[in-house]
Amino acid sequence: MIQEHVEPVLARLEAHPTLVDIVVDGLLDQDRDLPRPPPLVVFHAWTPTREVTRLGGVRPDTAEFRFTVHCIGEDAAQARRLADAVEAQLGDGWKPSVPGWNPGHLRHPTSLAPRPGLVTKPATHITTDEYRMTSRRASF
Repeated sequence: MIQEHVEPVLARLEAHPTLVDIVVDGLLDQDRDLPRPPPLVVFHAWTPTREVTRLGGVRPDTAEFRFTVHCIGEDAAQARRLADAVEAQLGDGWKPSVPGWNPGHLRHPTSLAPRPGLVTKPATHITTDEYRMTSRRASF
């Protein structure tokens, strides 16, 4: 269930000319080097629904998703350009198409301005944005 919601979001990001070949699906780890040099976009998806499904064997009818996007540039301007490209792809009422589900539009409640990347090596600048989405199982 999670991957089928994540794949169209990743595909949408990678379709932007600025973001081609620089999007990485995973976590940003402060104790490790970056998976590649900047420019880089690190995308991480999670849902509290996974815990309910795994623990109770429940097949949920509604799923909440959170997508965290870190845009990492060599300087603040490059990080901001990457964040603007992400917003161009995921903003403006866009919603993914997921067979068997009716995802809602992505919401963008959190956006942090470019700041020095204290958790990355080498020295970089980073923005952090969070997108949220609710998806309901389609009724047949």
